Amino acid sequence: MITTLNFENRAVFVYPRETVASALRRNGFKIALNCGGRNRCGSCRIVLLSGTFVSDGRILTVSEDNPVEVNSCSLKMLTNGAAKYCKTEQAKTTSCLQMPEIPENFPPTLILDLGTTNVEGILLRNGTFTSASKVNRQTFFGDNIIDRIAFASNAGNRKCLIDALTRDTLLPLISVLTDTPEEISKIIVAGNTAMTHFFFNADTEKLGRSPFQPDQLEFASVAGKLGLSIVPAATPVFSISCLGGFIGGDVTAGLVFTGFGREEVCELFMDIGTNCEILLNKNGRFYALSAAAGPAFERNNVRADHLSAVKHVAFENNEWKMSPQKEELSGYCGTALIDLLAEGRHHGFLNNFAQWVNTPELPEKLQCSNGMLAELLTAKAAIESAWKLLLKHADISADSLERIYLAGNFSQNLNFDNAKFIRLIPDLPDERFIRCGNAALSGSILCALDPQTLSRTEKIRQNTLVLNPAEDPDYTHYFTSAMSL
Repeated sequence: MITTLNFENRAVFVYPRETVASALRRNGFKIALNCGGRNRCGSCRIVLLSGTFVSDGRILTVSEDNPVEVNSCSLKMLTNGAAKYCKTEQAKTTSCLQMPEIPENFPPTLILDLGTTNVEGILLRNGTFTSASKVNRQTFFGDNIIDRIAFASNAGNRKCLIDALTRDTLLPLISVLTDTPEEISKIIVAGNTAMTHFFFNADTEKLGRSPFQPDQLEFASVAGKLGLSIVPAATPVFSISCLGGFIGGDVTAGLVFTGFGREEVCELFMDIGTNCEILLNKNGRFYALSAAAGPAFERNNVRADHLSAVKHVAFENNEWKMSPQKEELSGYCGTALIDLLAEGRHHGFLNNFAQWVNTPELPEKLQCSNGMLAELLTAKAAIESAWKLLLKHADISADSLERIYLAGNFSQNLNFDNAKFIRLIPDLPDERFIRCGNAALSGSILCALDPQTLSRTEKIRQNTLVLNPAEDPDYTHYFTSAMSL
C-alpha cells in the first residue's frame, strides 16, 4: 500500500518497502546520505510529527505532542504521517536516486529494459539483484527505431528482428543473469513502444505513419509464446504500459520511480539515449516528445561501466587527460564524447560546427573523425531542439523548471558544466538536476513490488500532449540553431 508523508507542506508518496529518505530524494528534497544510507552519520535526520513508522526495526507511533527525531535512511512508513527537516541538521544537496530495496522473500523476478541500442536485465532474488546488459542485436537491421519499423513491414524481415531480440540478445542475457532460469516466476518488460511491440510480436505498422498511435499500449503473455525457451513456458510476462506511440513503458517506469507529475511544480524528465524521450510537467499539464538522437553517443564506443572506457576528457596544462587513467583505453563512453565536444570547442580545437581546426594530440585509439563529430553534433541538436520545443508549447522559460530528472546510465557520469556548455541540457544550477540511473529498471522494481504504483501514471496519460516535431513550424528553426556549439 502506498502511504503519504506530508513533508514541509508537500505530499510525498512513499512506496511499499521504500525508505523515507529515498522517497524525499525522489521528490527533489535535498536529503544527504553521507554514509551511503547505512544509518551511521545522521546527515539525513528529520523530525516525525505524526503517523506510524518503522525505524531500525522499532515501531514508532508519533504525534505532534511527542515528535521524534530519526535518520530517514532507515525509516519506513506503516501509515500516513507528517515530518519536517531537523533545524540543526539541514540536509545537503544530493543528485542521485537509489534503487529500491528488494524483500528477502520476493519471488525470482526478471525485469528487462528493452533499449534500442542496448538491452539491460535485472534478476530480483533473495533480497538482492543481479544485473547485466547486452548489445541489442537488432542494430544489424537498423540502428534506429524508424529504420526497424520500415524493415519490419515484410513478414520475413519482421521474424529476423524478433529472432535478433529474443534468440540472439535476450536468451544470452538471461544465461548471464542466472544458471537456473527455471526458477524465474515472472517477467516484467519496460521498453520504448516499438521495442515492446517487437518483443510481443505485435504489428508495428501504425508506429511508422502519422499519428504514430498503436492500437495497444500494454501487453501480457507467457514465456513459451515469446521465444524465451530457457524459461518455463508458462511463466507470465507483462509489459509496463506505454504512454503513446514513442513514449514507452521505460519512460512510464521512470516516472513512477521519480514521482514525476505533481501539480504544483514545473519539471522536466529526460531519458537520454538513441531515442531521447522528454516529458515536461507544467503544474499537472504534460507535454511529451521523442527526439531521434540516434546512436552517436553509443555506437563505436564503449559503455561507461566497461573497465577500459574513457568516462571523462579534459584539456589541462596543454595536454589531454583521460579519466580513468589506464594504460589500455578501448574507447569513449557517451559522457566522454560530451566532454570532448565541450573541451575541444572551449580550447579552440573545434570550430562552432564541431569540426577540427587544430589537430589535437589524442591517443591513436581515441581519435575522433570529423564524420563522427558531425554525428555527435546532430544528436546534440536533436535533443536540444526537443526540450526547447517543449518549453515553447508550455509557454515557460527554462528558468521555470524546478527539477530536471536525467534518466539512463548515460546521466550518471555526465559533466553538467560541459553538457550545459554545448546546450545538451538547460543552463540551470546543478542542484536542480537529479541523476536517476536506470530509472526504467528501478521503476519496474517498484511496479513489481506493488502494481498499484502504475495507477499514478494514468493522469499523465490522460493529460499529455504528445508533439510531433516534424509537424511543428518552429522545429526546423530550433534544430538549425542547435547545429552549433
